[in-house]
Amino acid sequence: MMMNFIGWCLMVLAPRAEFPTWVLVLQAILFVLTVAYATWAWRHAPMGTLRWDGERWFWVGSQETPIAGLRIVFDFQRLVLVSLNGINRSSLFLWLEPADGMSPQAWHALRRALVHSAVYGLAPTSSTNPEGLLP
Repeated sequence: MMMNFIGWCLMVLAPRAEFPTWVLVLQAILFVLTVAYATWAWRHAPMGTLRWDGERWFWVGSQETPIAGLRIVFDFQRLVLVSLNGINRSSLFLWLEPADGMSPQAWHALRRALVHSAVYGLAPTSSTNPEGLLP
C-alpha cells in the first residue's frame, strides 16, 4: 500500500515525465488491490459495543472481553479510532461512532470517559470514585 502511495505521489509531482506503460499498469493493479483489501477489511471489521461497568471497559462482540489497555489513536469528534488491548494481550483497532439514536450528550460523555481512561488508566482513582467526591 505504501509503494502504491509513493508511486502515485511521484506521478503527480512529475506530471511532465513520461512513465513506461508497465509502470502505469502496475500502479493500476496496485490501486485495485488496495481498494479491494480496504473493502474486505471494512466488511470484516469487528462489530460490537464498548461498555463501561464503573470499574473497567468491556468489548462486547460475540462474547464479553475485558479490556486491559486503551489508547486513543485519532479523535475526529464524530469518529474515534481506539486501540484496545485485551487480557490475552492482542490488540484490536476499532473505529467508534455514535450508535443510531444516541444523543450528542451521551456521545460526548463516552469520548470524555475514553480520554480519562487513556490518560489516567483503566483503574478507578479517587477522582473517579463517587464516594471520594463526597465530603
